[in-house]
Amino acid sequence: MQVTDAAGFLHSLSRELASADKPVDTRRLAGLILKNALDAKDEKRKAELVSQWLAINNSVKEEIKASLLATLPAEVRLCPLVDGI
Repeated sequence: MQVTDAAGFLHSLSRELASADKPVDTRRLAGLILKNALDAKDEKRKAELVSQWLAINNSVKEEIKASLLATLPAEVRLCPLVDGI
């Protein structure tokens, strides 16, 4: 998938994930898409994603990080696979 506005796309996903008033399934999907937009198993794709992340304005990256950190105390476990970690 090619995104023309990576910063806006990632920012929107992080806000969706952090929004407690959104349905849990929607938030889980946003988290999964966000993860796949930031990481990959394929080394070439991973390098592309890293360079895409590094090109994003620092203030936008900080907003994305803040949104993601805000999900940590969520009462609903958005990613049950990592509960035991």
